[in-house]
Amino acid sequence: MNLKFECRDVRVRPGVRLGEFKVEAADVALYGQSDDREILSQLDITEVVEWLAGQGYSVTAPQEHAA
Repeated sequence: MNLKFECRDVRVRPGVRLGEFKVEAADVALYGQSDDREILSQLDITEVVEWLAGQGYSVTAPQEHAA
């Protein structure tokens, strides 16, 4: 995944593998093109559902999760 963003503060540390980095950024705003579905797949679905409910959306569990 490639991300372009602007931020107020950034910390970069070495990653696990050679040539990789871990990046922590504060007050991030994405810009440019991004694959929204790829970003969503990286998020905790519980947090996404809670956020949607907080925005007034009605969210139901998928059929395989229904009791």
